[in-house]
Amino acid sequence: EQVEDAECGYTLIRTWSAIDPCGNEATAEQVLIILDTQAPQISNVPEDLTVECDQLPAFATIEAIDACGSEVDIQTSESQLAVDCGFVIVRTWTVTDACGNEDSVSQEITVTDTTIPVLSGIPADVTVSCTEIPEVPVFTATDNCDDDVEVVYSEVISEDACPYTITRTWTAIDECGNEDATTQVITVVDNEDP
Repeated sequence: EQVEDAECGYTLIRTWSAIDPCGNEATAEQVLIILDTQAPQISNVPEDLTVECDQLPAFATIEAIDACGSEVDIQTSESQLAVDCGFVIVRTWTVTDACGNEDSVSQEITVTDTTIPVLSGIPADVTVSCTEIPEVPVFTATDNCDDDVEVVYSEVISEDACPYTITRTWTAIDECGNEDATTQVITVVDNEDP
């Protein structure tokens, strides 16, 4: 056998010789051209998944092996597509061997927002006289996906009784409609003589 290197493979030459007792000889030759035409095999590909926007995983590391043992180049790319209340990220790994054989795999990550925003610092319920009703404070809310959460304020006064109540409600609503409402009840008493 004789092996000769060739681009993206090699040539294997097999020679058979037959000699009879009188010294007559015959030869035959087989030429095998072995080429690398297979793309590398990819493994360790992450599954598609759905996550909250603050749980986005890092780009996974895949593995690729070439059947002919050549060096494998791995390139990554990422694209994003907006959908209602989130987005879809498509991560793609493209593997190429030294002979230009190529394959690619992708992972889809659906990013959603189902977490309610958080209001903090809302005052506790209080009882005050009618001259001590506190001003309405302005509050903000935090959210895992929305940096600018809308906070809506509403107030209901039940003036038909003595004492009466003021019910203050702050509602935080993120871009996906997830909401959190917190209420403060102020009981107003009249304990001063006219």
